[in-house]
Amino acid sequence: STQSTWERSAEKMAYVQLEVCIDSVASALAAARGGAARVELCAALSEGGLTPSLGLVKAVCRALSPFNVEVAVMLRPRSGDFLYSEEDWQVILEDLDLFLHQSAVNAVVCGALLADGTVDVARMAQLVRIASEGPRHVSVVLHRALDMTPDPLAALQAAATARVHRVLTSGGAHAAAHALTTLRAMAQLGAELGIEVMAGGGITEQNAAQIVATGVALLHSSARVPVASQMVFRNPVVSMASSAPVAEYSTNQASTERVAAILRAARTPPTT
Repeated sequence: STQSTWERSAEKMAYVQLEVCIDSVASALAAARGGAARVELCAALSEGGLTPSLGLVKAVCRALSPFNVEVAVMLRPRSGDFLYSEEDWQVILEDLDLFLHQSAVNAVVCGALLADGTVDVARMAQLVRIASEGPRHVSVVLHRALDMTPDPLAALQAAATARVHRVLTSGGAHAAAHALTTLRAMAQLGAELGIEVMAGGGITEQNAAQIVATGVALLHSSARVPVASQMVFRNPVVSMASSAPVAEYSTNQASTERVAAILRAARTPPTT
């Protein structure tokens, strides 16, 4: 019946959660105040996100301790591809050890691929094993390295084989809104395999409901707005960035209002 369809839809909307991608304590607090269930903490979001410092991780965990908001931390030692050398991998394991024993993180986020573009199941399983043997339960998330694989559904299966808890994906497209059919298939396969599927990549107030309609109830967005610098003196001839032009006197921060707006849009049952 129409009512039962609406009820099922409303029930699904109630489970919608938003993870906000952040790189600062200010963004963490904005995300929490907007209703985020989780933050993904990175450094260098302009590079797609790199491993943050232990100091930042501890500061964010401390700031969010009054809130019921989980902290997931990026493990990515460099920009570029996800085919890691042994030296790269040792850095990832060292950072993982620090975060497990010296912070209150709830999850770590990583992605390792083989040269043929498929998921490196052995390395992902190693992360899961080490995280499970730590002082408390920390889950492992496969990030959008999954979208760099030849087959997103096969990559989801591989992540499940490695016992990864959750994957972040745009469905293999530039933006999640362009891969609704794939996301629907991934949501169904994820439910069968017992692995969470979270959609990310261009999630906004305008398309959140469209994404949730695929059956994916976990969303990921930076929900950012530019924030102007309070510097009065500004040197016009010196740039700290290697590749100009960069907005040196503006930063991007998560917006409490945008976080709330994305959740509101995602949780609004369809009118038809």
